[in-house]
Amino acid sequence: MIKRFTIFCLFTLLSDLYAQQDPQIAHRLQNVAMYNPAAAGANQMFDVALLARQQWVGIDGAPTVLNLNASQYFSAISSGVGINVVNSTRSNNNNLNLTANYSFQARVNDDAALRFGIGGGMYYMHQGENTFLEDDDPYFYQEKTTVLPDLNLGIEYDGQILRLGIAVDHLFKFKEDVYAPDRHYYAYGQLAIPVLEEWELIPGAMAVFSPVKNQVDMSALVRWNKQIWVGFGYRTEDAYSVFVGAKFMDMWTVSYAYDFRMDNTASNFSSHELMLTLQMDWFRENTYLQQGSSLRRKYDW
Repeated sequence: MIKRFTIFCLFTLLSDLYAQQDPQIAHRLQNVAMYNPAAAGANQMFDVALLARQQWVGIDGAPTVLNLNASQYFSAISSGVGINVVNSTRSNNNNLNLTANYSFQARVNDDAALRFGIGGGMYYMHQGENTFLEDDDPYFYQEKTTVLPDLNLGIEYDGQILRLGIAVDHLFKFKEDVYAPDRHYYAYGQLAIPVLEEWELIPGAMAVFSPVKNQVDMSALVRWNKQIWVGFGYRTEDAYSVFVGAKFMDMWTVSYAYDFRMDNTASNFSSHELMLTLQMDWFRENTYLQQGSSLRRKYDW
């Protein structure tokens, strides 16, 4: 019982157990499509990303995150369409967020674009039976399933060496439902700075605001020949991260992140995160939806 209570306190303090927060991941700046619908079609091709995160390895019921997002850009209508699926679990909770995204691209010039995005779908939450404490306390021992509509908005600027974005997720508010997701605000920026002929430095930062927790995520990657990269990240009041990644066959990328927590409570428990992406030119210029010019991209993010 003491062990269960200790683990319960750990989840309560570090996971915001009773607040529906968006999952924390290390690859936030490398996977902005998870938060911003304006990122749909940003890479001017068919783009798929799959992310898996296992937090606090060694603890039963520790948080996990799975994210799948896919999009395609159609230059004839200056638009990108996509889907985003986020499934997160922790202890006896399971959250599933499913949205369809649309972004319209306005050309600033041949080398930059401004995208406006909207995403709509549903948010599913299941609160299971308590497995940590005895069932004589009704506050900690209640089971409930909630399905709610969801709406996200975002804007993103994509230039030669600069990317900026803002997004508001979970616009609908349901005050009568404590299990409803909190509204989240995101603001981020990223630079691609040439250092040597085949080397570049990619620093970036993302600020996240919610009623329960505000956080800033910063990272810096060093990339060689757009094929191999290493980096370091920092999330305020949470963790440090190290990254390593590679691109192969000109369409696959794989990136791994390892988190070191800053507090002593969970310092002995590691977190692992793996991200796999695929980019393909499925639609060529001879099809109607691809007639027109695309953004001239010097850097891919």
